Amino acid sequence: MFDRRVIWPCNGQRNQRWTWRADGTIVGEQSGLCLDVAGAATGNTTKVVL
Repeated sequence: MFDRRVIWPCNGQRNQRWTWRADGTIVGEQSGLCLDVAGAATGNTTKVVL
């Protein structure tokens, strides 16, 4: 699995904005892709998958 993190200052651009939909999904404004969690886990330390 690809494991890379990139940290940028907040700039308000679409690539840094997310939308919470009524169905509970979180979608990137620019990409249209959803966030997911590893293994359908629900705990506090669950990894977020981009």
